[in-house]
Amino acid sequence: MSYKIGDKIELKKQETTLESTFNDILSVLRSPKMKETDKLQWCNSALSILEEMYKKDELGSVKVAKHKLIPILEKLVEGSKVENMALFFDCYKKAYCFCARRDFECFVDYIEWNMPKKVLANRREVLKPYVDALNRIAFDDTLQYLVVSYPPSMGKSYLATLFTAWGYGLSINNSVIRMSYSDELVLGFSRTVKGIISSPEFAEIFPLFKL
Repeated sequence: MSYKIGDKIELKKQETTLESTFNDILSVLRSPKMKETDKLQWCNSALSILEEMYKKDELGSVKVAKHKLIPILEKLVEGSKVENMALFFDCYKKAYCFCARRDFECFVDYIEWNMPKKVLANRREVLKPYVDALNRIAFDDTLQYLVVSYPPSMGKSYLATLFTAWGYGLSINNSVIRMSYSDELVLGFSRTVKGIISSPEFAEIFPLFKL
């Protein structure tokens, strides 16, 4: 289509959304030309925008943060200057904490963050299907039962206990019944759950949670 002098041209203004702004920030963070000090400011802006996105779409915002922002932050931590590494790592940890609200895998990683012995990190390839299924059952009403078969001491009960604690973070009104062949074993699960929901890491993920 050709235009002549005097023709009226209608320009459509592209609407700016939180999602588009967030994607623009991700592009900036990927850019090798941007200074690290500037990237640190954009990291904090990305986290602030995620909070706004979370108000509209909890699961969607967490998915974007997990699959788009966290991989970028991980590379920034690994490739940054020594003086900026701790600051990028702080943003990286905050992103994990954000995702842990509605992503069970991130929740387990965050709870285990400072533990000398980590279960999921050392067995992720094997336990990932179980973790994903637990995550799905929390939000998908069509999935009501899980049949899980792993060798002894692989982390089945441990992850189920973490899932119980995470469930209370999702909603204090959630109800969980744990059954076993031994009263002592069930009481042990209960004590572990109480320990988790009383931990500083749990409070960082769910700051509004009150017993």
